Amino acid sequence: MTNEQRNQLIALRKALDNFVVKIADTPAEINENQIVVRSWKPDTYIIGDVRNYHNIPYKCVQAHDSTANIDWTPEATPSLWMQYHGTTLESARTWVAPTGAHDMYKAGEYMIYTDGKTYKCLSDTTYSPTDYAQAWEVQGGTSGGETGGGGEATIAAWVQPAGAQDAYKKGDVVTHNGKTWESTADNNVWEPGVYGWVEKITE
Repeated sequence: MTNEQRNQLIALRKALDNFVVKIADTPAEINENQIVVRSWKPDTYIIGDVRNYHNIPYKCVQAHDSTANIDWTPEATPSLWMQYHGTTLESARTWVAPTGAHDMYKAGEYMIYTDGKTYKCLSDTTYSPTDYAQAWEVQGGTSGGETGGGGEATIAAWVQPAGAQDAYKKGDVVTHNGKTWESTADNNVWEPGVYGWVEKITE
């Protein structure tokens, strides 16, 4: 390889790195252009660096030096790296429990849960389909959980929200104490039968 060819390759690599930096905050573009993302290796990283590891793109969320800590892979250190979530059915990746707001699942993202089913996120959440079913929709026609024998979606049981991040929205439907309830307000953290819910009478 001549010096000119080497310099051209270096310039191309720099241009690709700059492109990745520009789209680092856009998961859909990272997923679409994953082929140009560098592979991870033990190195010094700063916040915002993007790397591929086992064919999954990750974004550095805490500056660190892994040159002497080869076990600090993106997969093993969620406090250092955020996995980009799938933005299409085709790019859905295995569920990874979020550690905070920075890696929560966003509405419109997809993942493959521990039950082997692919779910679409309906509202920003750090909770799994098991813990907060109404934030997820199983791809294939069911919503936030299992289906009954007739193929219709099973209404999720009410779960006490931890706060505004997983509160029920107006129109959400749940079961509680043997009854079916519909939320009459957004940001609803109240128990059905106490406030903010109306019983749905099924014929």
